[in-house]
Amino acid sequence: MGKLVAVFRLMPEDTDVDIEAIKTAVKNATPKEAVLQGWQVKPVAFGLKALDVTITMEDDEGGSTDQLEAAYNGIAGVGSVQCVDVGRIG
Repeated sequence: MGKLVAVFRLMPEDTDVDIEAIKTAVKNATPKEAVLQGWQVKPVAFGLKALDVTITMEDDEGGSTDQLEAAYNGIAGVGSVQCVDVGRIG
């Protein structure tokens, strides 16, 4: 078994959503089995900014990112979560 690296794109519900508050919530929502590697704020359109979150975790569940997607979908102000990239390392 190796590790997985996954990138999740979190889209806020509106342009007025505080991205810094979402970052804090991501830290709190990330389970202890996963390691938050970092994030990037990316402009999308019309003032809307997405938050791309990079996570590494053990590949012990067949590469499933469902638990993380569910955790991030529960964050206030997040309209949608999509796993945009996943791969194996090490």
